[in-house]
Amino acid sequence: MAEVGLLGREVAGQVSVRLAPYSTANLIALPLVEAVRARYPHILLRVTDNFGVVLSEAMMTGRLHLAILYDSGPVKGLVFERLITEELVLVSAPENAPEEDEVPVEVLAEVPLMLPSPIHTLRKAVTVACDAAGIQPLVMAELESVGLMGRAVMAGLGATVLPRSVAERLTEGSELRMARITPGIEVHLSLGTPSSLPLSRAAECVRDLLRYVVTSTLLARR
Repeated sequence: MAEVGLLGREVAGQVSVRLAPYSTANLIALPLVEAVRARYPHILLRVTDNFGVVLSEAMMTGRLHLAILYDSGPVKGLVFERLITEELVLVSAPENAPEEDEVPVEVLAEVPLMLPSPIHTLRKAVTVACDAAGIQPLVMAELESVGLMGRAVMAGLGATVLPRSVAERLTEGSELRMARITPGIEVHLSLGTPSSLPLSRAAECVRDLLRYVVTSTLLARR
């Protein structure tokens, strides 16, 4: 559990935050660090996008205090608070990109795809959409790094499916193309907190900043 003290009227302590890989939340990492530094200079903030143990175990043992991730359903030891909903889009290199800005979900059975592993919420959302359409996505590689994914797509090795705000950042200043998928595929970005351990005062302060930074940063990009 985060150790907290009061320096005068200042909140002090350590707070660990996880931002899930491939999540839009990585866009708010820097704004969060800046906000905590400005508002609560005595809080030691630890941010990671790759926690080595099971998320629920980390929460229940106090090694992790807050998490921003895509909510795929109940997780033992966590309480989810939904913050924002995002649609997924197809991202391709120019030579592989569809001519239209909007494509049917059936395209995912025809275009070679690079996606995260099946346990990832984004992959699950794609699988559910494809199952509903009676198709099988044409997955030719499973990549767990957004940076590697961007380079692979840019090299023309295949297309990928990403949350719109992540795709916008990836395609910014590049020739990569985005196309909306219909019917729309959505994922829900949520704030996860421990269900069995109370948050320290420091963790509560960072939680409140997280809510503000996530919604203000992502809504500003719409």
